[in-house]
Amino acid sequence: MVEGSFTSIPDVVRSYKWGWLPLGPLITQRFEAVNRVGAIGSPLLVVHGSEDRTIAPELGRKLFDAAQGKSASNWSRVGHITTPTRWQRPIQARPD
Repeated sequence: MVEGSFTSIPDVVRSYKWGWLPLGPLITQRFEAVNRVGAIGSPLLVVHGSEDRTIAPELGRKLFDAAQGKSASNWSRVGHITTPTRWQRPIQARPD
C-alpha cells in the first residue's frame, strides 16, 4: 500500500509553482518509484487524497498507472496526511 505517493522527487519539485527553477542537478535522492513499481509482484493499493497540496494527485495517478495488479482509492476532500482510521475500515471491508 502506498498513500499520497509520487512518481519521483524531480516530478514533485516540477509540480510546485516554483518548479520551473533548474533544481534537477541538486536533487541527489531521486526516489524514482515509477521505474520500479511495475516490478512489484503482489497487489498494490494506491491511496491518494484529491485535495493533497503536498504531492499532486496526478503524480499518484501516474504511479498507479505504472503498477501491475493494482487497486486505487481516491479520497475526496482529503489532503496529504490521513490517519489509519480513515482508510482502515474500507481496507478491512474489501473482499479478498
